[in-house]
Amino acid sequence: MARRSPCEVVRKTLEIRLMGPSGQPIAGAPYRLDAGADSREGTADRAGYLREPDLIAPEVVTIAYADPAVHGELRPYRVRARMGLAERRDDDSFLDRLANLGYGRTTFPGDAIAYFQREHALTPSRTLDADTKDAILAAHDEGEPRPAPTGAPL
Repeated sequence: MARRSPCEVVRKTLEIRLMGPSGQPIAGAPYRLDAGADSREGTADRAGYLREPDLIAPEVVTIAYADPAVHGELRPYRVRARMGLAERRDDDSFLDRLANLGYGRTTFPGDAIAYFQREHALTPSRTLDADTKDAILAAHDEGEPRPAPTGAPL
């Protein structure tokens, strides 16, 4: 009964874009979300977004989803999610965004930053400069699609 009480837990809207192996969003993807005591099922919107309001703020969620175009079974993916990430603008939040975009959270963050910069036609400085932060926000928070591979060496 206390789970729904606003004074007992932190609740947020979870918004995650479900992507396929090519980095493109999966429109209408069926999903199952497990976030601790909260389990939910639904369908992503036309832009591939899963949106679940009033979710207890977990650190780790498990999402199983499928591409309806290939009629595949739901496949489980463990996702680390920091609720409220969209409001944060510190360097650590940008590294979390990179990890959410598939660039990893490694011991050497410069590697993930440089890989992102190369894929987004930015100067590979290996640092979170203003242009890189803007591109990360566009890709992560605004859902700008990942550019096509250029074949440039890493």
